[in-house]
Amino acid sequence: MDRLRLFEGNRVPLGLKVLGLAVYFQILSLRRAARVLSEYCSVSKTAVWKWVVKLRERLNVAYEKRSRRFMAVDEACVKVNGEQYWVYSALDIERRKLISMRVYPARNSLI
Repeated sequence: MDRLRLFEGNRVPLGLKVLGLAVYFQILSLRRAARVLSEYCSVSKTAVWKWVVKLRERLNVAYEKRSRRFMAVDEACVKVNGEQYWVYSALDIERRKLISMRVYPARNSLI
């Protein structure tokens, strides 16, 4: 995310922004994503919406099903206030589109 230069302000830590985006893409609710983030710092649903808009401007976020030849799957551990969250994302390499992003509080074989 840092390499894409998505976020200029430093009021909310980058890890918390990534967590907020992952929560939004998982449940598609700005209000719920802001509520989850409010456990750690004051974040409005408008702030989450601005992050989503910035991400969509840089990456083509895909919602439709289509066949893909090359995909990349990545996992990242985000630490927020001493708690770990695992963010999983899938990208279409050829089209440079975000296919899916999920966040989980633990890492195990069931996920």
